[in-house]
Amino acid sequence: MRVLFALLGLLLLGCSPKPEPIAAPEPIAAPPAVDLSATCCLQCRTAASQDPQAMDLTLVPCGSYTHRVVNGRSALEPRCGEWFRSHPTDVGECAAAR
Repeated sequence: MRVLFALLGLLLLGCSPKPEPIAAPEPIAAPPAVDLSATCCLQCRTAASQDPQAMDLTLVPCGSYTHRVVNGRSALEPRCGEWFRSHPTDVGECAAAR
């Protein structure tokens, strides 16, 4: 009788459903890239329009306005300063891209 119960127990344990494997979490997708060209060029043109230099500013790199302060505010947002570092653009190119 003990043997019968032992066999019955082994059969029940051997037939128990196996746990489902845990699925790996989905990777978090990077946010879509934002095109800052229009925003940053607008800031560059605005900074150039307030530039006190008496010369043709079309060849001035927009990145040169990164740390310039106009009326107590930075001429370019920090994200535009970064954008101009990776996308060298001058005032003339921004004016033509309107």
